[in-house]
Amino acid sequence: MPMLTLSFGTMVTVSFGYEKNRLNVFDFGAIGNGLSDDSHGLQFYKCDKLELNGFSSRNSPKNHIKIHNCKGVGMYNLHITAPSYSPNTDGIVISLSTQVNIYHTTIGTGDDCIAIKNGSSYINITRVICGSGHGISVGSLGIDGANDRVEEVHVRSCSFIGTKNGARIKTWKGAGLGYAKTISFEHITLTQSRNPIIIDQNYCNPRKQCNSRESKLKVSDVTFRSFRGTSTNEQAITLNCSNLGCTNILMDNIQIFPAHPGKRLRSFCRNAHGKSHFTTPNVPCLSNNSISG
Repeated sequence: MPMLTLSFGTMVTVSFGYEKNRLNVFDFGAIGNGLSDDSHGLQFYKCDKLELNGFSSRNSPKNHIKIHNCKGVGMYNLHITAPSYSPNTDGIVISLSTQVNIYHTTIGTGDDCIAIKNGSSYINITRVICGSGHGISVGSLGIDGANDRVEEVHVRSCSFIGTKNGARIKTWKGAGLGYAKTISFEHITLTQSRNPIIIDQNYCNPRKQCNSRESKLKVSDVTFRSFRGTSTNEQAITLNCSNLGCTNILMDNIQIFPAHPGKRLRSFCRNAHGKSHFTTPNVPCLSNNSISG
């Protein structure tokens, strides 16, 4: 099929309302000129039973693909690229959507490879290669006191290569409400990732005045299992939770080593509660058995 060439000065939106229509987009590509504006590359709005297969996108000035208020989405064999220094060029952004499946996809951008935002549930991400970029993120959530809710997010068999973050949950510092719960990152490969595992409930954009109040958004039931690879940052695991606390956090079979010989990795904990098994580096705030590191 021919390549679809888009000028990213205009937004492409596909809207079917709430009817149970089916949309198939196969083997298309989009190339932008990289100039900065406020447009998204490809946006799907109120689409049920959406399938996107073989799509490629390069140099979007903002988000490459946005999934908003959709149900039953399958995305496969996507190739998304932007320079590592390009701001806000998220690969895929999901919001107010459920039953979204992303498989066999390669993303390298200047922001999150995949961002799961408010109102998302039953999101499955499998065999995604992420790098460069900011990793796969739940959030950010709770900006300006918003009541945001995310649940049932499962990331499996993914690779992070030279990323700023790996597996991340981020909520804004301030009075945000809601929850992020039942989230798992499993069978993850790391190659020189700066922050392989991070929960940050004090997230703040330095260009925005930061709120001094603690987040009231609850983070719970989060599993990190079977991580292997290297970290460029000596603080390889960060659990920076609000005063409300992160609960039922499980670290299981985590083996992260320094990317540069002679360095010793460590973890940071604040108000995090749960269990850790066979974890390197050690996470002292979590109860443990058979831990190394």
